[in-house]
Amino acid sequence: KTTLGTKKLVALTSKSTKGSGEMLTIGNIKQLNAKRVVSCHEVYLPFATYFCHTVSSTQLYAVDIVKPETKVPVNTLLAICHMDTSTWPTNHPAFEILKATPGKGEACHWITKTGLLWVGTGERLV
Repeated sequence: KTTLGTKKLVALTSKSTKGSGEMLTIGNIKQLNAKRVVSCHEVYLPFATYFCHTVSSTQLYAVDIVKPETKVPVNTLLAICHMDTSTWPTNHPAFEILKATPGKGEACHWITKTGLLWVGTGERLV
């Protein structure tokens, strides 16, 4: 609440966490315009724990996942892009995967079924 500057929060997560088992493709991508975001990720310990943090210079997207033949959406997933990686350690796993170095491009990832994003209710997301 302190980080976002409000007591009125809304949690964002993927529409569904159930997989379809089908081959799917990316459909419509909508950029969400949240100014400040707190991201929470599950930490795998013997008990339920979340690590929540805020990262500057991020961009959020709502991504429709569609059936290739019909283009009918089956789910909407959240993705977050870290637009400034210049302060990340050079051995961060993202750089190996992306064949990049700190500050040389964005690093984007899905918000998984155990993750969520918090924004203030006053944010105009679209």
